[in-house]
Amino acid sequence: MLNLKKEFTYDVALPRLMYAALVGFVVVVVYALRAEPPGMRTYFGVVTVGLMSGLAAFVSGGLLGFLFGVPHSRGTEDRATPNTESNRDVEAKNSGQEARSTYTPNTALEQISDWLTKMLVGVGLIEIKVFPGKLQAISAYMAKGLPEGAESFVSAVLIYFSVCGFVFGFLWARIYLARWFREADEVKNLAQKVSQLEEKQRADALALMRVAHALNRAPDEKPLDAKELADSIKAASASVKAQIFAQAKSASEEYKAKDHQTKLEAVIPIFRALIESDTKGIYHRNHGELSYALRRTKSPNLVESEKEVSLAIQIRDQIGASGWKYYEFHRARLRIRMDPKFKSKQPSEPALREQIISDLKPAYSQSGRWKEWLEGEEVVKNWMSLNNVKESDLT
Repeated sequence: MLNLKKEFTYDVALPRLMYAALVGFVVVVVYALRAEPPGMRTYFGVVTVGLMSGLAAFVSGGLLGFLFGVPHSRGTEDRATPNTESNRDVEAKNSGQEARSTYTPNTALEQISDWLTKMLVGVGLIEIKVFPGKLQAISAYMAKGLPEGAESFVSAVLIYFSVCGFVFGFLWARIYLARWFREADEVKNLAQKVSQLEEKQRADALALMRVAHALNRAPDEKPLDAKELADSIKAASASVKAQIFAQAKSASEEYKAKDHQTKLEAVIPIFRALIESDTKGIYHRNHGELSYALRRTKSPNLVESEKEVSLAIQIRDQIGASGWKYYEFHRARLRIRMDPKFKSKQPSEPALREQIISDLKPAYSQSGRWKEWLEGEEVVKNWMSLNNVKESDLT
């Protein structure tokens, strides 16, 4: 079945209220026709007095309605009731949506509105008995510019237009003022987001530019300052850091490049910067690639290389990542290279021997990769032969 029910919109309320005020103005114009003595001058005089009286009442009522309709921001509501939740917050939680501040109007205006409305209501309730007399006095004063016996008509005009003005002012503040506050905040938030995005784009561009310069500099060219390079990488976004990691890894593995050692000099600080930017400590590959790069230099730093690959193993196990057993194979060959017994072609100490075997076991479990890893590593083969370690001991 077709839903013939039209959706109600609040925007139609004020136009309809203006129609009601227009009807009042028409009544004033018609009332002026009974002016005595007849004539255009008298007619326009009565119309002017009647319309200005109604307009004054309309504006006064509108100002009062505005004071009652000034919207309150969430911050003001929260400060007023710190231990309670607003209905809108409860509804947002029940619907699975996060409550958020929609607008932030001037809190001074809110306080003034609260003070004045409370004061007016309090004084009005106390002095309500004098209102009829005050209304009669005002009507008599305004009726001096109208035909005789117009006091009752002036009273009706004042009441009619003041009520219309009050409702108009209240609805205007309640509907449009809150909407304008929200739109102003949204524009402000959007401008902030755009500014942040532009800053992030500039930071990403600077990081990529410095990394490209570091990885492609000539051997006789002065390297970039390590701190500037690290700061630019830290300020980059996560996606750009992933690109930087891939570029550094690729440069570190270009064994046949003539400037491989020059690239390694740039790769090492890049991986250090990526490690420093990993505040949560969840990216083990940064440590692993730094360990590989430290071993590939002309003067390998085996001690730090072992430390970094051990951190990579630790992080990998903490986050529950599967695979990456080459870390253990890499650490085993580092320990073999640093073993003074192996350098003198003697079997390793029992404790070190067990450490190396414990590293070779997870590497050997990767049956599809073990032969590939072992094929180019004479160091590991020689150590296994020297220490009488067979593949059956690694199962």
